Amino acid sequence: MFSAISNSLALIQKDKPTCSFLPGVSLFKILLILSLSLVFGLKAEPQLKFQKITREDGLATDTLYTVIEDQNGFLWFGGEQGVQRYDGNEFRSFSTHSIDEPKLNDNLVRILLNDHENNIWIGTDNGLNIYNQDRETMSLFDFGLKTDKDKTFRIRSLFQSEDLNIWIGSYGGLTSYNPKTKK
Repeated sequence: MFSAISNSLALIQKDKPTCSFLPGVSLFKILLILSLSLVFGLKAEPQLKFQKITREDGLATDTLYTVIEDQNGFLWFGGEQGVQRYDGNEFRSFSTHSIDEPKLNDNLVRILLNDHENNIWIGTDNGLNIYNQDRETMSLFDFGLKTDKDKTFRIRSLFQSEDLNIWIGSYGGLTSYNPKTKK
């Protein structure tokens, strides 16, 4: 048995497999070079860095329902205490209690949308507010309904389509609004 193993090792040493397109270079050397180049040649993916923002940093609530980034790079957070705009250092708050800022009609913010004109649409449990960033004004979207507690006012989704229409999803159904025609 020992002699069979010795003979096999001798054959392997004697008849090393070589590469046909690189005569005299063993397959082992080629595989070793390829393996090392793959290991050391691949660039590592960049590490993702997360920053936790809490109440201690100025966030109004730990319960958030929506987050967007506007065209200026500001982050907007919507939750149980209204809306906050974050510039990376400071927060600017919008709520029903705002003194120096435009007021919301309700503090329970469920959804935000940044439209093509850089307005911020703010969907609440009591309607839809539109914040014009250029003029720094807040307006209430008029659904043309009588009651302010209608389920139509409980906004749950907002979307702007390619034709620039705003789609408003609520407990009352789906509404399309064309900003150009105001209908």
